[in-house]
Amino acid sequence: MAKKKDSEEESSEEEESEEITEEETKKLKKDIVVELAAKVISSYTPMQVSLRQIHYRIVEMSKALSGFKYSNSRNEYNGLSRKLTKAREAGLIEWGAFVDRTRTFYPPTMPDYSPYTAGLTEDETNPVKIIQNSIWWLRRRADKFSLDKKLYQEGVVVIELEKAALQDVFMEAVDNRAFLIPTRGQGSTTQLKSFTDALESLGRSNKGGRPNLQFHLKTFGDFDPWGDRIVDSFIEKTQRYGANYVSIDRIALNEKMCIDLNLPKLLPENDKTLHEKIYGKKPYDKDNPDPRKKFEQEWIAKYKGVVELDAIEPHMLQQMINESIDKHYDKNIYAEVQRLERVLHKQYKKHVANIIVDMEAKLNIMKGGAANSP
Repeated sequence: MAKKKDSEEESSEEEESEEITEEETKKLKKDIVVELAAKVISSYTPMQVSLRQIHYRIVEMSKALSGFKYSNSRNEYNGLSRKLTKAREAGLIEWGAFVDRTRTFYPPTMPDYSPYTAGLTEDETNPVKIIQNSIWWLRRRADKFSLDKKLYQEGVVVIELEKAALQDVFMEAVDNRAFLIPTRGQGSTTQLKSFTDALESLGRSNKGGRPNLQFHLKTFGDFDPWGDRIVDSFIEKTQRYGANYVSIDRIALNEKMCIDLNLPKLLPENDKTLHEKIYGKKPYDKDNPDPRKKFEQEWIAKYKGVVELDAIEPHMLQQMINESIDKHYDKNIYAEVQRLERVLHKQYKKHVANIIVDMEAKLNIMKGGAANSP
């Protein structure tokens, strides 16, 4: 049974939002949940955490606060979502304070054409528009120069991440040192085949194609009835498409880690979505049990709830990621690649700046011609 995709990061925000009144703003400023959320966000800046991670940090913080209760439940999570929606609309929390990786739009940022568009039409075939697009793209790319640090290593780590909502936290830790593949449950055939093709391509390009290039798989996901199936499916499919792992480690989550870290459990009775996923919307038929439901229900009965990867403190999670990569990573090679990256990045930015200056000069000439034309 395929696990559902990442739950809506801000599900309650689908409701129609009304303009925030001055009275609501005053209440939000005094709301302890909003205050705690702001502290969580501030403590992890510049890392962008997800709404789910903020929820779990407040669950943990509530244990030390007398007279304040905040449980790990769907109601609390949805309430947090609504409050942070209003807090951002009221200007109490910045819009970019946390991230929702389960939804996006393209392009992620629109270029600012305002310095160039006076007196011009919106015709997309206009050569001026083409140059404007190119300048915008070059400016975005100038600060994003990065060498593929996997090319210089004997051992390459592959990280399978069940939760797409945690992608930013993982990307910051990975720093282009490993393959990161957020599957959102069970990955699609298209995604997994493209991934295995990338592994094959890396094997060919790695210093002329090292025959001894080794891939090490590390998996990260929830501790729930579907976790093993998701990992087993990922391994089976990617190996069928050509991946060859010399080692496979299921890093998180497991029962021992949940106990050692005292991670909060999500109980079916506190989460309608989880309850329906395990027990179904219809009454359970004991005479004709669904074998998948039977396994899920027996699992829940044994472990008394599920634990989400989001519950791990973000810095601790990044430490786990780093340790799983460092185990197979030559740090001396990495340091040398970083040094080379800094040198090349400086040269790259200078070269891009010169190109932009030249393009802007041509653009001003074209703009002047357009303004003077009858």
